[in-house]
Amino acid sequence: LAVRKKLNEVDKSFEPTVRVSDFLDSSIELRVTMKARDYQSTFPVESELRKEIIKEFRKNKIEIPYPRRVYSGELKTGK
Repeated sequence: LAVRKKLNEVDKSFEPTVRVSDFLDSSIELRVTMKARDYQSTFPVESELRKEIIKEFRKNKIEIPYPRRVYSGELKTGK
């Protein structure tokens, strides 16, 4: 995780992990574990990590799937 080098609030002595936590209908769920230097740094670290992940996804043309529902049937109105 190269992003940890960019984040000052990350505890550099803790080795981050990335694990596959679930296979969903149209996606793979990953779990990233990092350690902030202190509690107050937790949320800024999470936010910056997400920003860096989305930058890397876009750079590598990885799209985030959104749920799509297709209805095939007759729509009934209240009439």
